[in-house]
Amino acid sequence: MFLLVGMVLHPSSYPLWVWLCWAIMLMALPLLIAWLGVMLAIGYLTAYYIPFVPYMIFTFASIAWLMAVVEAMVAAPIVALSITHPEGEGPFGGKAEQSLMILMNVFLRPSLMIIGYISGIILSYVCVWVINAGL
Repeated sequence: MFLLVGMVLHPSSYPLWVWLCWAIMLMALPLLIAWLGVMLAIGYLTAYYIPFVPYMIFTFASIAWLMAVVEAMVAAPIVALSITHPEGEGPFGGKAEQSLMILMNVFLRPSLMIIGYISGIILSYVCVWVINAGL
């Protein structure tokens, strides 16, 4: 039995076309590995990274909103003093305009973040569809 296996697997018993096929496969192997690497990278992007981007943005925006709330709480007494200052201009005093922008940021950002999160989820589905379609 060992003699039969040795004869079948001995390289001198292979015809020339087997050697040519083997050489062509060895030349094509680096290209195949590179192509598989690109396909795996695209698969990872479409399966994990692109759907995760809206969640990451929403999470970091939530942390930034919490920091803005703390900033508004710290600035509230200073804003109250600047509004009561008699030299201010306009209905709320000229020095309190930036503080009103901070308050608008604190009150409007959560609803705008929800709208942006839902839009980001929809756009990530569109992006994955475009990549899968090859457009």
